[in-house]
Amino acid sequence: MTNYGKKLVAKSSTRRGFTLVELLVVIAIIGVLVGLLLPAVQAAREAARRMSCSNNLKQVGLALHNYHDTHGTFPFGSRERAGTFGPSWWAGLLPYVEQNALFDSLDLGLAHGGWSANSGVLTGQPVPAMVCPSFPGETAGGYYGSNWDSKSTYSGIAGAAEFNSPLYTEGRVGLCCDCCTHTGPQNDGLIAAGGVLIANKTIKFRDITDGTSNTLAVGEVGGIMFTANAGAYSTINHHRIEMSAAGHHGWLMGTNGGGITPTRRVFNLTTVRYQPNSTNYDRPGISLNFGVNNPLISTHPGGVMAVAADGHVTFVAETMDLTMLKFKATRDDGQVVEEG
Repeated sequence: MTNYGKKLVAKSSTRRGFTLVELLVVIAIIGVLVGLLLPAVQAAREAARRMSCSNNLKQVGLALHNYHDTHGTFPFGSRERAGTFGPSWWAGLLPYVEQNALFDSLDLGLAHGGWSANSGVLTGQPVPAMVCPSFPGETAGGYYGSNWDSKSTYSGIAGAAEFNSPLYTEGRVGLCCDCCTHTGPQNDGLIAAGGVLIANKTIKFRDITDGTSNTLAVGEVGGIMFTANAGAYSTINHHRIEMSAAGHHGWLMGTNGGGITPTRRVFNLTTVRYQPNSTNYDRPGISLNFGVNNPLISTHPGGVMAVAADGHVTFVAETMDLTMLKFKATRDDGQVVEEG
């Protein structure tokens, strides 16, 4: 082979690698593409979770109607049992959300919440239909991280109370004196009885004179709140609180007070006082343990999901006028607020 041929072979076999600058440019381009695509991926995931949440609430709305068809009334929102805690409205809906075996295993004549070992074992695992998939908190172990009742992120709406809403008035409101015996922001909790799911009483379709499509029955209480007092509960971490429908209690917990506006604690029901998606924990009636006014809250951008008494699911914007929201939380105030 001639010298020219050898040089040609040597030249053709040489492989030139990437320079450092070229590698950095490629990495930068990939980073930009990831930065552009990641929000779209996250938005798609949240859209899927929101759709799943909507389906959960559709199931709840259908269950409420099936319960009414069977019993001629909606379930008790919350009940007491011999001066201690009875079951919440979830107990009555179990057969209508494909939880017949769980319902048959419970002795609903016993006290519930963490005070019944049997119910604690049976309800220790989360029921998927009770939890929004966007909820970032723990769903098992509803009481101080124990194995007692698992949590729900859907709360019955007991009505509304007058707070920062001068145009809204409601006489069926009681002060949670049980809350007042404790120090902290939970003082002065107000419990209403103008909604669809209320304590110690059942409501019929005929009682919803504002119209079932105009009255909210169940809404999300499953999001993140913040407090200035870190460490008050084991579930608080660096001022961050994972709020669910019964605080750090479970979906089976009802009330330990009598009457439609109990002076004792009420769980899995909320009386509307604050804007949806309010994150300030340090206000009257808001608490993990005494929170009769925990706000409708979620991690969905812009608002919360809810189901009306006619069974249709709606999105309640966090910017909705508070007085209008309170009208929609009340079944018979004569103030009909249609969806825009």
